[in-house]
Order: sequence, then C-alpha cells, then structure tokens
Amino acid sequence: MQVYSLHPSQAQQRDVRRGEGRELMPKSYHDQLTVEKTPAYFVSSEVPQRVFDLDPNMKLLLVVRDPVTRAISDYCQAASKHPVKPFERMAMENGIQGQIHANWSAIRIGLYAQHMARWLNVFPPSQFYVVDGQRLVDHPAAELTQVEKFLGISSFIRDSHFRLRSFKGKFPCLVREDGSVHCLNERSKGRAHPVVQENVLHRLRKFYKPHNERFFNMRIEIQVSTSTIALDDMKGALSRHHLKLGRPSNLSNDIEQS
Repeated sequence: MQVYSLHPSQAQQRDVRRGEGRELMPKSYHDQLTVEKTPAYFVSSEVPQRVFDLDPNMKLLLVVRDPVTRAISDYCQAASKHPVKPFERMAMENGIQGQIHANWSAIRIGLYAQHMARWLNVFPPSQFYVVDGQRLVDHPAAELTQVEKFLGISSFIRDSHFRLRSFKGKFPCLVREDGSVHCLNERSKGRAHPVVQENVLHRLRKFYKPHNERFFNMRIEIQVSTSTIALDDMKGALSRHHLKLGRPSNLSNDIEQS
C-alpha cells in the first residue's frame, strides 16, 4: 500500500473496521482511485457478496506467495507477540509424525484455491489481478507496472522509486519525491524465519501441491480474461494473500469496508 502513496492517481486507506466506512476513507478526486486493504477480506466467506453489493465493478488485487513460506511468516508474526510452540508442533497434529494441522489458521489461509473459488463465484475473473508477492519484493517496479495496467492508471512507478536491500528477501525501501528513503519496520516485515525440519517442509509442500495446482489453473483463467500476465511468468508464482480493493471514486462515493 505504501508504494502506491507515491502514485498521483491513488488515494489509499488500510484496514478499515466495518461500520467506520466513508468518514475514514481518504479524500479522492474524480480522476483518482480509492484503494483499501484488509487482508482478512480474502478468507472471509461472507465478504465477496458484500463487496459485490457495494460495487459489482470493483477491481480486486490479491497478493500471494508460496503458502509454506507464508505459513512460517504468519508463525513468526504470532511469535513476535507472545510465546508459541515450535513451528513443527503447530503445523502437525500429534507431533511431527501426525497429519498436517489444516485447521491452523497459518496453514488454512494458504489454501488459496479454496478462498479464491468463493470470489470467482461472485466476480468475473477479469476483475482480478493476482500479484506475485515474491516478484513484488525482488522486482517491485516491474510487478507494479502490471498492476498499473490492470487498474487503467498512468504508468508512474519506476525502478528509481525503490532502493533494494543488500541482503536477499528483504522488502525494498521506498524513495519519495523529496529524495527521502522510507524502509519498512523489520520488526513487522521481513523477520528472520526459524529453521524448520526438512521432513515437515516436505510434507507441507506435498499437502499444498494439489491446492497450488488448482489455484494455478484459476490464475490462468484470470490471465486469459485480463491479458496482463505472461503464462511463463506465472509458473511458480504462488505467493502471500493480501487483498486490495479499489475503484474510481469521488468524495461522495468512497469505498467502505464490507
């Protein structure tokens, strides 16, 4: 979201609680897009219809990443707030020799196909763009150029808007118009991941494989309908789930959370 604060065609708001609505949305002009982000939208069963009822023409952005990496990242966030069991014990039922704990939220959220199916039951695939979360970190300008095309806004984001970190896997810093550099807080983004036992990683990858394949087919359907992503670029691009919602709006027609 912070990246698009650079773009003159966008006004943004993050994580609006239901009922707060319009008064908390950013002021935007008729030629701007209002963008609102709440990650829980994607996995909430009642939200797709509510969003459709609000605006059936809304454009939807979903940022995803490798679901195994996403689960570990989710675990790290929880561990930063309170003591937790080792990842392996959280991910597996009855110890590491048990079944995958599919009802654990960190794992359940990564079932992208399951969640996406609910949205595609309400919205046509042409109104979605699936952002490759890893490419967003490694090549932010290139990925965001595709987002600009999907949203129908002018091309603005350039490589010069980013300063890549010297160490791999960290979120790039933003270079603002005044030349100042803003980096995400490493206590909330880009935390170091624990070393997870290889047999647990292997079982998680095996668990997610059929779900990833189903989601990949959904991405092909979306790609064909929007003509924005090369199929070769999509292979292996299964990334973190954030949902961003945006539409053209004016001051009396802002987006409110559903």
